[in-house]
Amino acid sequence: MEIQYFSHDYNASRDIKMRRLHMTMGYEGIGLYWTLVEYLYENDNYCALSDLDIIAYDMHTTEELLRQLIENFNLFEIEGDYFYSASIRRRMDKRSATSERNKNNAKKRYDKESRSATSESSQGKIKIKEKENNIKEKENNTSLPPLSPKGKNRATTKFDFDEDNPPEWIDPRIVAPFKTWLVYKRTEKHSGYASEQTARTCYEQLMKTFDGDIGLAINRINMAIANGYIGLVWDSDRHGTPRQKSQNPQVINTANKVYETW
Repeated sequence: MEIQYFSHDYNASRDIKMRRLHMTMGYEGIGLYWTLVEYLYENDNYCALSDLDIIAYDMHTTEELLRQLIENFNLFEIEGDYFYSASIRRRMDKRSATSERNKNNAKKRYDKESRSATSESSQGKIKIKEKENNIKEKENNTSLPPLSPKGKNRATTKFDFDEDNPPEWIDPRIVAPFKTWLVYKRTEKHSGYASEQTARTCYEQLMKTFDGDIGLAINRINMAIANGYIGLVWDSDRHGTPRQKSQNPQVINTANKVYETW
C-alpha cells in the first residue's frame, strides 16, 4: 500500500496565523489544526460545515472548537457550506503537476528506448539474413572437401537435421535458429557437431544457461552468428571471464573441440 504524506513547512509554528491560534487556543488548537489538515487531505481538501458534528466526533473534540478554529484565524477558506485550505490546494496542484511531468518524461524515455531497440533489432535481422544468404551461397557454390581414407566425405559426417522433421529433444520454437547455427558451424567455422549427442548437449547447455527462456536463447544464437563466434556458451556465463575469439587456426580448432562437448 502506498504511503500518503503531505509537506509541512519547518517554520510553520512561527507563522503569524499559527501564533495567534496558539495564543488563543493553546496547543489544543495547534493539534486540532493539524488533525483537520490531515482530514482535508483525506477528503480531497473539501469538507462540509454541516458535517462538523461528525468530524468533531471522529477527532474527539467539540463542534464549537472546530468552528472557532475554521472561522476565526484565516487558516481556511469557506465557500457556502464547504471549507478548504488554500495552502493544501497549492501543494496538491504542485504535486499533480510534478506527477504529470514525471509521467510525460517517463513516456518519452520509454518511446526513445523502444525506437532504439526496434532499430537495433532491425539491424540485427539484416545482419542475420546476410549471414544466412552467405551460408546458402557457400553451400551451393563450394565444392565438397576431399574424401577421408574411409571413403566418406567429412562434411557429411557432421550432425544436421531436417527442419520439417527435427529431433524430439529440441523445442519447436527454436528449430529454425538452431538449424541455422548448425549450418553456420559447419560452413563458416568448418567444425560442426560430430554427433547428435554433442549437438543435443550444446542445445541443453544453451537452454540451461538461460533458464529455458526461448527468447534469450534465440538472441544468443543470433548474436553469436552476427559476431562470428565459435560457440554459444561462454565462460562469462558461468565464471565471469569471457573467452576471446582467436584468429590462430590451431587455437580455433582446439576451441571448437571443447565447444563440441558442450
